[in-house]
Amino acid sequence: MSRKNILGEIRRSQVLGYGPGAIIDFRAGNVDGGGPVSVVAPGLEFWDEHAGPPFPRTTQKIYEPRLESKLEVRGFRLPPVTLQKYGGKNDEDPKLTLPGFRFPQWLQCPKCGIINYASKWGKEPGDPTRWCITCTNKNNKKRVYVVPSRFVVACKKGHLDEFPWKYWLRKDPEKRVKCQGDKKCKLRLYNVGEGTGLSSLRIRCNTCEVSESMEGIFSEGALQGLTCNGSVPWLKKDNCECGETLRVLQRGASNLYMPVDMSALSIPPWSDAFQEEMGTQWEQFSKASDKDLPILVGAMAEDFMEEHNVTVDELCKEIARRKKYLEDPKRADLKHDELYSFTGKMIFQSKFKNKNFKITQLNTPKQLIPYISNVIRVDRLREVRVLKSFTRIHQAASPSEAGNAEFGEISSERKQWLPAVENKGEGIFFSLDDKKIVAWASQNEVIKRAEEIDRVLEEDWKIFDTEEERPIKITPKFLLIHTLAHLLMKQISLESGYDTASIRERIYCNTGKEENNGILLYTSSSDSEGTLGGLSRMAEEDKFLPLIMKAIAGATWCSSDPLCIKDIISESERYNLSACHNCCLVPETSCEFFNRYLDRALLVGTPDKTFEGFFEEILSDAS
Repeated sequence: MSRKNILGEIRRSQVLGYGPGAIIDFRAGNVDGGGPVSVVAPGLEFWDEHAGPPFPRTTQKIYEPRLESKLEVRGFRLPPVTLQKYGGKNDEDPKLTLPGFRFPQWLQCPKCGIINYASKWGKEPGDPTRWCITCTNKNNKKRVYVVPSRFVVACKKGHLDEFPWKYWLRKDPEKRVKCQGDKKCKLRLYNVGEGTGLSSLRIRCNTCEVSESMEGIFSEGALQGLTCNGSVPWLKKDNCECGETLRVLQRGASNLYMPVDMSALSIPPWSDAFQEEMGTQWEQFSKASDKDLPILVGAMAEDFMEEHNVTVDELCKEIARRKKYLEDPKRADLKHDELYSFTGKMIFQSKFKNKNFKITQLNTPKQLIPYISNVIRVDRLREVRVLKSFTRIHQAASPSEAGNAEFGEISSERKQWLPAVENKGEGIFFSLDDKKIVAWASQNEVIKRAEEIDRVLEEDWKIFDTEEERPIKITPKFLLIHTLAHLLMKQISLESGYDTASIRERIYCNTGKEENNGILLYTSSSDSEGTLGGLSRMAEEDKFLPLIMKAIAGATWCSSDPLCIKDIISESERYNLSACHNCCLVPETSCEFFNRYLDRALLVGTPDKTFEGFFEEILSDAS
């Protein structure tokens, strides 16, 4: 698509959801209100081509050493953005844009139903929209814009292609004989009767009058005999041999593009002044030999040493200490050190001021001391979220295991960087008392409830046929803290003014094979100043106690009871027990585990009193 054809804008924070290989819909053009244009987002090689390489360019680079080490890359790249216009002056840099490749190429006129390639419709230079000339003339020259086909095909390896209209029309051998061939074929998609389903939708060749119903196109064997040709329209590479079975999907289906991402919080020392100011030189420092490092530091960090009153020798020792930290295999568990940082057990003390990690230990309300061990107000945090890959049709089993799908390609060749977004924000962190959890979790019925979900997860994991260890083990402790996090997110949205979709959870449970736990509920923004502090204030004693009590009390009753509390509603979702949209489920962007592994009965008990809920006693005292 020509670079003169301006499509529109998406927010920088949306890139992880609309990464390479994703279909994005725009409304473009300035005539008659504009028309719909559907494109596939470009591969990473086009980022370099259109916006310049990220290294050594610094305006788009961000660093998070722990995540870089985990993903084995040199750094991360912010999506390129254009500069704003001020005072009517155009300060936009045309290089800081990304291309979009029209997809699907098959377009349909909403008036006459004709479907054809994009090149066969009315067009003008500099305008990416297309319109039906015949219907436009009948409509007093007012453009009748054609719309992208609603159907596409994909395979589990991540490939994407056009819906095979002519194949579908001629799948019946008898109709194949009657059809006069591709060149003379004039296709029309139309409705029969008043129905809105696929059974009333038909594809027809106006030349040879052969027609076929669209019913059944979404079934797994709909395109039997037609295999994937490895189409990757978002990459700079030819199609490959694939041979997988093709599946028909809606263009906007949620399982057409499922991003696979990873995130990490910047914790000491990676949140301090040294890392923020010297991050661009970190790679050079970390790779320098012991002999060359003092020379390099003296040449590149002179201003930093003067500002912070440190010598070359002190800075070299600091760099060596950080390098050793990253090389330790124990650092592979990113959450382990995050939990330690929140609880004050800093593994690595930094002599430099923290700029992106500020926490305040608060008093735990007396009524909650038997249940909650500490409460932390998180005044400032930084999160880096990185897009690793994506899957189609099937959800990935974990960020490192594709499961029934395969990870799609986001670039033709492996890059030394990955796309990422940087968010700054604030939140609440607290831990439950482990001794109290151990005593409560010894109840037989509590153990059985956790084992029921864990067994289902183990059965599904075996289907993936992988030697990788399961990323999650479902225990009573895990179910307890995860469900509590969901209940609190819902309550916080009522108390603080943030909607639930803007709050995220980060669950810490037995990280590093140790008995520990923690819940971080936070909100963040890509704005350089982060958020306004409304969530972190909820950690104050006078607000935290009623917040917890209201969330727990709310869990005692659900509008779907008694079906919900008796685990009947969750039968279709085998990873949950007493949980539904009316009580526990939150927007999936807020949950680390896609609204799975929830059971509010563990918090408040069940009507038949077969076991004691973790907070059941405190509810009795309050009533």
